Amino acid sequence: MSVKWTEEQQAVISLREKNLLVSAAAGSGKTAVLVERILSLITDPEHPVNLDELLVVTFTRAAAGEMKERIGAALEKKLAEDPGNVHLQQQGALLHHAQISTIHGFCTSVIQNYYQRIDLDPGYRIGDENELSMIKREVLGNVIEERYAQNRPEFQNFAESFASGKTDSRLEELVLQVYEQAVSEPWPGEWLEKCRKTSTVTKEEELEKAPWMQAVLAEAEKRKESIRLLQAKNLGDMRREDAPSCYADNIAYDRDAVNALCSCRTYEDYRRTLAEWEKNRLSSRRLQKGEDAGLKEQIKNRHNQIWDQIAVLRGQYFSRTVQEILQEMEDTAPFMEELVQLTSDFMAAFGEEKRKRNLCDFSDLEHFALRILLEKGEDGTLRRTDAAREISGRYAAVMIDEYQDSNYIQEALLAAVSGNGEGRNNRFMVGDIKQSIYGFRQARPDLFLEKYHSYLPFQEKNSCSGQDGQTVPIGREAKERSGEDSLRIDLFQNFRSRAQILDTVNALFRKLMVPEFGGITYDDAAALHYGAAYYPGCPDPDFPDSELLLLDRGSEEFQEDHGRDVMIEAEARLVAAKIRKLQREGWVWDKDTEAFRRPEWNDFAVLLRSVSGWADVFVKVLNEEGIPAYSLSREGYFSAMEVVLVLDYLRILDNPRQEIPFAAVLHSPIGNLTDTEMALLKTTFPESPVYEAAEKFAQPDLPAEKKSEPLSGEETEETEVLRNKLQTFFETYHMLRAQVSFTAVHDLVQEVLDRTGFGDYAASMPAGEQRKANLDMLTEKAYAFEQTGNCGLFSFIRYIERMNRYQIDEGEVNLYSENENIVRVMTIHKSKGLEFPIVFVSGLGKQFNLSDQKGNVLLNSRLGIGLEDFHPETRIKHSTLQRSAIALQNSLESRAEELRVLYVALTRAKEKLVMTGVVADAAGLPEPEESIPYTKLTGARCYLDWILPARPEDRKILDTQIVSGSFLKEEEERTAEHYVGNLREIPGTLPAGEDNQADTGADGIRLTVEEGALTEDKKKEEQILQTLRRISAFSYPYSRAASLPAKMTVSELKKAELEEMQEDRGKEMYPAEGIVPYIPAFMREKKLPEETAGASRGTIWHHFLQTFDYSQIKETETGETDAEEAVRREKQRMLDDGILSQADAAVISEKTMAGFLSSDLGERMRRAARKGSLHREQPFVLDVPADEIDSSWPVDEKILVQGIIDAYFEEDGGFILVDYKTDRVRTRDGRDLAEKYRPQLLFYRKALEQITGTPVRETWLYSFALGKKIRV
Repeated sequence: MSVKWTEEQQAVISLREKNLLVSAAAGSGKTAVLVERILSLITDPEHPVNLDELLVVTFTRAAAGEMKERIGAALEKKLAEDPGNVHLQQQGALLHHAQISTIHGFCTSVIQNYYQRIDLDPGYRIGDENELSMIKREVLGNVIEERYAQNRPEFQNFAESFASGKTDSRLEELVLQVYEQAVSEPWPGEWLEKCRKTSTVTKEEELEKAPWMQAVLAEAEKRKESIRLLQAKNLGDMRREDAPSCYADNIAYDRDAVNALCSCRTYEDYRRTLAEWEKNRLSSRRLQKGEDAGLKEQIKNRHNQIWDQIAVLRGQYFSRTVQEILQEMEDTAPFMEELVQLTSDFMAAFGEEKRKRNLCDFSDLEHFALRILLEKGEDGTLRRTDAAREISGRYAAVMIDEYQDSNYIQEALLAAVSGNGEGRNNRFMVGDIKQSIYGFRQARPDLFLEKYHSYLPFQEKNSCSGQDGQTVPIGREAKERSGEDSLRIDLFQNFRSRAQILDTVNALFRKLMVPEFGGITYDDAAALHYGAAYYPGCPDPDFPDSELLLLDRGSEEFQEDHGRDVMIEAEARLVAAKIRKLQREGWVWDKDTEAFRRPEWNDFAVLLRSVSGWADVFVKVLNEEGIPAYSLSREGYFSAMEVVLVLDYLRILDNPRQEIPFAAVLHSPIGNLTDTEMALLKTTFPESPVYEAAEKFAQPDLPAEKKSEPLSGEETEETEVLRNKLQTFFETYHMLRAQVSFTAVHDLVQEVLDRTGFGDYAASMPAGEQRKANLDMLTEKAYAFEQTGNCGLFSFIRYIERMNRYQIDEGEVNLYSENENIVRVMTIHKSKGLEFPIVFVSGLGKQFNLSDQKGNVLLNSRLGIGLEDFHPETRIKHSTLQRSAIALQNSLESRAEELRVLYVALTRAKEKLVMTGVVADAAGLPEPEESIPYTKLTGARCYLDWILPARPEDRKILDTQIVSGSFLKEEEERTAEHYVGNLREIPGTLPAGEDNQADTGADGIRLTVEEGALTEDKKKEEQILQTLRRISAFSYPYSRAASLPAKMTVSELKKAELEEMQEDRGKEMYPAEGIVPYIPAFMREKKLPEETAGASRGTIWHHFLQTFDYSQIKETETGETDAEEAVRREKQRMLDDGILSQADAAVISEKTMAGFLSSDLGERMRRAARKGSLHREQPFVLDVPADEIDSSWPVDEKILVQGIIDAYFEEDGGFILVDYKTDRVRTRDGRDLAEKYRPQLLFYRKALEQITGTPVRETWLYSFALGKKIRV
């Protein structure tokens, strides 16, 4: 059966030689229309084109693949009708080579054909996201390190002012933030330069023209109009006979003030006017006879709103004089210079590092292609290159899907290869501005909006109405008959959803989507029109009605605890209860069987704004309620038990002398040692590390002197069992370790899983399928790692550790297919392009993420970079007007996008839409409003702030229900009753007609449970019910202990103690050393020595100090030591032995090390080394009462604290404890260093005394940066 296209769809398919913008509303069939247009082009009877003459750009590779499949299927169908058509046969052959791809696929093809124009090695590869992220961090660390080495006060002031903290993480994040914004622009360097220039404005006329000043004035115009409307209503009401006469003078004053405000045009106009007019106090006189008290209250409220808005304008935007603004610009100019230059240097260094490794990222693809296609002329204007003209000549049409998500680079690329520059109108753009939700990917909806408003609207009634009233027919003659080259066609019919859902969506967004907020006018052209005529009437006519369920946080049940987590779980239980009810009583239309049926689990979807902190709770609650549910998380992979264990096994294959990983593996299902056996092992060899103790114990003949005291009467049997376990373990372990040097890492991972049997073990555990998939992914990660040119187990382990350090976590593997019968819990973004019979949009009370409006540095593509005006000497700061303008623009853009996100969420539903959210107090809900004020639209903090005032009063369009906390108890009892019912014997027959009656099935089962209860033993049932209630109400008595960490590092304890102190003191003078794994030579690229100076410097120093041979220090004839020469000899020895690489050796300053050795502390350590009493790099694990770490923790709980003591030595019957510090310092004053590290060293001291039983007499810090020792 042929498809019957609407008139608008047919126009999209048939129009030629026009630039077309297709505004396709949700569910309007845009993909089908786009495919049909492509088919019509290649099968045009007069002027057919070949598939390889079309450039079709899609948003995702999946969309490109789906489009090729659809085109292929359509071609096969046409070939079946006309098998001898040679042209169609050729198109089938061309399909696989057609340029139907993502924008990056197109860029790749451009680069591959013209790489010589940009001096790019054609053997480049696209770097793995994780790999690039780590390279980026390492390069940035080196760039910042170089800045500090220059010791420039300008940079130090900038770092202290805008990125103070215990580490450079804030500075790194700031630079990366600016970098990411810059590379999203077509010309990153020019964008940065433009930002730099905005800070050098010196004249008032330049100030008025600045984009950010224009944004402030535009906001003032919008608020001014809102104020004018409020005042007009008050003036109208004051003309009524029952108006409050006491307010006459006040409203007249308001009128004059508003008139003065409305006359303002420039910044100075606003500043002067707002400073002149102050809020007048309303008269307190009583109402006269016949005057309306309610009207008085309305006028009073509008009066207050007027002056509240005036106060915002005055306080936030127009409080400064022009000279004060110019002074702000002058003050922040040096900071802007540092930030822009640092970002530029990083951009260059990162680009150079990628070039060395022959790597590209996706941003590079776009910019390389842009350089190939566009160039600047002598006058500075952009022009197309010969390559662009050549590529443009190949394409009869340039088509892009999801155009609303394009950015400026993509627009420039496609414009460069379109025919517009040659008089050919061949651009085709399809999308929906109302669904532009990818601002975080730098999507620019203003590109769509500009064309939406400038292109001629297409009015189809067998013709198109031109601007002067002439008609423009569909087809090739359109170009000659119309003076317009570009047309806009609106596809507004929705073929997805029932009419009830469309009514709900339209009712809400007619009030919410307005031109002044987001630029969209939700008129008849934008509204959704019912097109899904295939839906028959539902057996339950009330079922399709949309619902808004509001959980009242102010209800009595939540008075004691209404924290965030409690309310999320409560909302999840509300959703679970509703799903159960709909699954039992609801109906969905099955298009395949053309009949109604009860909903399956996979008919439901729960959409959330974000999954973090929400999705796991919803899935947990739904599963607890017997509803199978799943959410794909982006976190948690590296914390999965099975992944942690296999990584620990890989660590000890690389180096067995790692105490914690080795003990963890022995105590795991791989080693299979019990707690008692681990204790027996340690007490037998108390002085030996775990690895050595285990190897000794595994020997067939255990020396008698090594036997421990009997642990029980069956010591011999226990010892034999343990020895057998260890022998079995080491048999596999040694075999695998022997393979490390010649086995690919991914093969080694698989060998570990196979030889230890842990792969099968994990698969047999609860959630075994998930665990197996996670382990398979680890093998895949190892393979992908090797494909990047890296190799070796050591390198792979460090790669994984860096991923953990930089918090790169991809989440666990998704096991579920599209057809799995399970409830999907997903983000709204993930749901885009999908549809579900029954949709829950939940978490509507969750506050928006407003992070792009906070921080001391704000960015905006159009307005640039806004800084706080910070004075280091006084530590006083305030927001500059430019920063306030950017905060305002970011707020408008992010809230407009949030509104579009809400539109996407509500339009996913086919047959039933349920919205849920938590309100603070149901008694104070706002009333529905005819129109929403601009300030209320732009000031919303959550979706409910929009939905509640915009909701229709007609309950058939949106049924709003208040739910109190009592439903939780009712649900608990109902669940218990349900389980009791399942324990009973259910009769074998149901009422007649169960297959075709609307609600017989569900009611029959429910009736069986309820009526069956009357015939059972009531006492027995009550006992079961009480038991179930007791179980469900059980509270784990040690929940506080369960939340405690089992183990903490000393660094974590130090960090916790310093956190509050650091906030008070501002910038930290001695940031803690980053924990960077030592990287041996075989995994490094050869680098210049200075490139090694980065976060790994401290690790190299510690490694050198650990292995330094103090006996190499000799005394000269004068009695002095040759410390510096000894350091040189030791460096050479370590180079010869492979302990250090050349790059590592370059980090060790001979003079600095010699200074330490020649110090009093160094001399004492040399003497101790000669006596054999110097101990270095001593690991420990200390059992500490929990309340010593945090007084709020239980006193009867213990925490394991682990750390490594750099060095200690015996002297005069006690120990001298030494800790080295290689921290970078910004001042030569070391007074605070001891205070900073005191918490850490106190734990070292306590551990050493507890382990050895010997007191610690002295504790010293030695700072290599300061070149001196510090007593702690």
